[in-house]
Amino acid sequence: MKQDQVSAETWKKAVDHGFFAIFNVAVGGSYPTKVCGCTSPAADSTSGVGVSVGWFSVKVSQ
Repeated sequence: MKQDQVSAETWKKAVDHGFFAIFNVAVGGSYPTKVCGCTSPAADSTSGVGVSVGWFSVKVSQ
């Protein structure tokens, strides 16, 4: 739906607030082991730490 297809109040309610994005960031598996022959995850890998994302984009297809 586009902005010009709804009233200004409806559009404001739909987009004028915070949004959430879920990022699935996995540690482990077979990468990079099968690529470089190194240990996966590395000995210095730490679980449960924060990640800061500076920017991301969402493409809406119709």
